[in-house]
Amino acid sequence: GYYVSTVGLDEEMIKEYIRNQEKNDIHRDQLKLGM
Repeated sequence: GYYVSTVGLDEEMIKEYIRNQEKNDIHRDQLKLGM
């Protein structure tokens, strides 16, 4: 996961975005492992 720091973007939105990216990464890793 990654995020782009942009001026003016709400910090909570960024945190939520990062949380979602982490969830997506975990899900993708599980698919790779065949879980």
